[in-house]
This record gives sequence, C-alpha cells and structure tokens, in this order.
Amino acid sequence: MTYRRCILPLLLLPCFTGIAGLTGCSAEEEEGSSSSPPESAELSVDALRDFAWGEVAMNADEQFAMIAEAVPGFGGLYLDQGQAVVFLTDLDAVEKAKVVLEPVLARMLSLGRDPSAPFEMPEFRFEQGQYDWGSLFGWYGEIGGVFSVPGVVLRDIDETKNRIRIGVGTEDARRQVEKFLVARDVPAAACVIEDVKAPQFTADSLRDQWWPPVGGQQIRTETGYCSLGWNANHFVLGRGFLTASHCTSVQGGTEGTVFYQPVVFPMFAVGVEAHDAPYYSGFDCPPGRRCRRSDVAFIKYNAITTTGRLGKMAMPLARCQAPATSCSLEIIKSESLLYQVANTTLPSALLAGIDVDRMGRTTGQMHGPLTYTCIDTDVAGGNFHLKCQYVIATGNAPGDSGGPVFLRHGTTSNVDAVGIHWGGLEGLAYFSLLWEAENEMGGSGALSLR
Repeated sequence: MTYRRCILPLLLLPCFTGIAGLTGCSAEEEEGSSSSPPESAELSVDALRDFAWGEVAMNADEQFAMIAEAVPGFGGLYLDQGQAVVFLTDLDAVEKAKVVLEPVLARMLSLGRDPSAPFEMPEFRFEQGQYDWGSLFGWYGEIGGVFSVPGVVLRDIDETKNRIRIGVGTEDARRQVEKFLVARDVPAAACVIEDVKAPQFTADSLRDQWWPPVGGQQIRTETGYCSLGWNANHFVLGRGFLTASHCTSVQGGTEGTVFYQPVVFPMFAVGVEAHDAPYYSGFDCPPGRRCRRSDVAFIKYNAITTTGRLGKMAMPLARCQAPATSCSLEIIKSESLLYQVANTTLPSALLAGIDVDRMGRTTGQMHGPLTYTCIDTDVAGGNFHLKCQYVIATGNAPGDSGGPVFLRHGTTSNVDAVGIHWGGLEGLAYFSLLWEAENEMGGSGALSLR
C-alpha cells in the first residue's frame, strides 16, 4: 500500500501541539481582514489545496482547523440530505468560503464513490454560526480535564450543532460540569451537555466455516465470539487480519491469543495475536484513564492452515438500516460474488452525514448516517478511554465487534475500507478508523489491505 502522512507546518497551525494534544487558538478577525486576508490565511488556502489533491493526511480536527485558518468565521461542515451544510459566523463571506471549500469537499466525498461515475458537487447551504472553529477548538482544549468529573463519558466538537458536546451519565455530573465550565470561562451557551451512556464493547451466526476467510465472518477465542474485520499484510508481521483489541484475551498488549474460525477446535485455529498496542496514560489521556486511539489488534494467520483472502469481504444477501436492528446472515459463497477493497490509502477523517456500512456475525450488514466524528469517549466497565472515535446511527449487538466498517461504491461490489467496529449503544455503532490503527501498528504504510 502506498500512503504518506505529512506533519503540518507549525506556521499554518500554531494551535497544534501534536496530533492529539491540542491547546486551541483564537481565530478572531481584525477589522478589514475579510478584504485583506493575512499571509497565514493565504498559506492555509495553499495547504488546503495540497489536501484536496491528496498530498496531506489529516484527522477530522486538523482538517477543520486548517479550513478555519483559510475561511474566517468557519464553524463546521457536514452533509444533510445531500446538501453540504456550512456554519459561518459572517454570512458575508459565503462566496469566498464556497470557492475554498469546493475542492476540499470533493476530496472528502471521493471515498465510497465509483471513480468512473460523474461527480456532482452537492449544493451548499450556509447557516449562521454562533462560534468560529478556532474559538470552539480553544475551549475544547481548556476543558480537557472535564473527564476528572465523575460521570463524564465523552467530549466532542459537534460540527452539526456548532457547539462543544459533553456527555454525562448522571444529573450530579451535569451540575458539576456546569461549574467546571464557569471556572474556566467557557461560555455555557457554547456547550451542549447531554445525557449519554458510555458505549459497551460488544464481544459475546456470516457464522459458517469458509476458508480462506474473508472480512465479516465469525471468529472465536476461548472467551467469546467476534467478527473478522479486514485481511491485511503487515510490513513486518506478514499476512493476518484485523479485529477488535478487546476480542483478545487481554485488551491492550500482545499476549498471543489464539483465534479460531468458526469455533474453538484445534483444526479450526487460524491465527495468533501478533500486535495489540498497549494503553497509555499521561500526555492527552484524562487522569485515571488508560487511552488508545483505536480498539484494533493484528492477528497473524497460521500459514499452514490458511492465509485469508486479501481485499475480500463477504457479501450478505441483504443490507438493512434503522428501524431494523439486525439483518440476514446468509452470504453468497462464491469467489466472484464478494465485496472488493478498492482504496489504496486509508482515510484520516470522514464527513458527518455520509452513509456508512458495518458488518458483523450477529446482525449482518447494517448501514446508516455517520452521526458523530472524532469523539473522545469512555467505555463502560473499566477505565478505558478511546480518542477520536466515530459513530454510525445503526444497529449492532454482541459478537459484531471487530467487524469491518466501509463505504460502498454505489451498487458495485467495490468498497472503501475505513474502520473496525468495536461496540456501541442501542441504535449507535462505534468504530475506530483504520488510519489510527495503522499509526499504532508502525505508521504510514504499515498495512496493506489489497
């Protein structure tokens, strides 16, 4: 796989201290700056062009921070019923914003699209924003310690609401968060405090044996069922597959868990856990938590038994969405009727509102809109904390963990691989980006999916 990752120049993003460590910055305009943009804004426009041409890989927060540098007053971007919705604090800047954003949006929407089909730029809908992204980003950094409040489970800049979103599990936590915001001079009106349960890891039949294995099939360890995510080549470890880290015997750290397909029996042993990044504390990790940016492990195939089918994923007979909570598990057992991975690079961010699919051994192939992007969240049942996770509005159930998350190319069999599902709540499926998993497994180019 060919893939490059570039670190953005400090001149362009002075508010960054690292990929995950963000201190925030002010994006206030001086009078007259709309007609005479500062040099840094012009440089940011050039950097955005580099991104639009695929020369730079950035996560969701980095993308929006750069857009805010180039478009004063920018407060968020997402899709809503086919329209690209943009928040601007100054609606007089609509024309400039449209010129800058068109190539960026085209780049964002290139995933999950048949390249041979004509591309139609979505209609822009500009709405009055109350806060620019720079201000939201700054306040977001100021409240990094909010996880010290008992009962707080997530923190996010919600681009669909032009607000900071804080999830709490109790009324007492809500009251304490309100005091926390006042103590840090963060405007209460800029934040939405929601009642939210911490998502749960979903490890507990696509359930038959079918070798060489493909994405979406049932896998098993001594402790429970999970789903096979993506077959992959690791640049050091060789051929294996990706699944959820919590599907291994010990979550985080490599202990050599044996995986079977479809059930635990010596002749069905297909692989051994070969890489599972350890959790860390300190740096950008909230106090009392253990953090990672993905819940993904690499399982090396037992070459004597099988090596899996690289770039292939099962194709169920049905594809479902809400209000359905599950779908058919029947698959087409034909080499010529499988989903095929099309992308050669892994996306570093996804746009809220796009349609996303996930597949698992319990509920089959489900899809829905991408509801939340790059959220930091606690996980129920321990002190695990996952950073920059994504959420689909669709069903999931125990055993679906580890399954592939992808974008379909219309009605073709081609898909773009984007993530690994790891858990959720009723009607919400959480997943980690493959891009984050690759960074934990060695960095750019560590994985090849085709």
